[in-house]
Amino acid sequence: MPKIAAKFSARQRLQIGVGNRRRDNSDHFCDAAGHKSTRIRVHYRLTLTTVRLRLQITSKPMSKHHPQQQKHSISLDARVAVVAARFNAHIVDELLAGAEARLKELGLDGARVDVHRVPGAFELPVAAKMLIDTQRYAAVICLGCVIRGDTAHFDYVAGGAARGIQNVATQTGVPVIFGVLTTENEQQARDRTGGAHGHAGRNAADAAVEMIALSQKIRSGR
Repeated sequence: MPKIAAKFSARQRLQIGVGNRRRDNSDHFCDAAGHKSTRIRVHYRLTLTTVRLRLQITSKPMSKHHPQQQKHSISLDARVAVVAARFNAHIVDELLAGAEARLKELGLDGARVDVHRVPGAFELPVAAKMLIDTQRYAAVICLGCVIRGDTAHFDYVAGGAARGIQNVATQTGVPVIFGVLTTENEQQARDRTGGAHGHAGRNAADAAVEMIALSQKIRSGR
């Protein structure tokens, strides 16, 4: 386990804001000048998902260079399943409405689009896998919204959903679209459901149709 060893005067305090501190071991000693100092050994568990830096960071503008919309030809029997989380429903419902509207514009509506709801983003991968196992769908769109809070819950849910969705797609060979918003606050989520940063639901629908077209092209040998 990593260790941090530092020398501080008896009046100084060491504040560490990263990782999960397990214990502090301190011992006192005198330097050559006779000043009493304290050596503090901090044992901590450091993971990418739990590190919280107590620094003021200047944010960089996000990239807005989304792929340009293209026309794709897919088979008339291609069907799409949409799995939407109920957690943060006021945001996810907007994602779902945008995805359904865009799919309709692309020629998929009615019986060709099935919508299913799950409790939260963490349940999206298993629902996608169950739908793919029916062999009725050419693609699955996963929609959700995870907003950071005061605990590490955000990291586990957002990371687990992303890994799970990716694993289902790579293991089955069926496109599973990641339409999950992972934001620092609610305003950022609203900005991505028709606000300043476009509409993630519509983008997910575009990605699904493009991947269906690519899959059919590869399978047909064209």
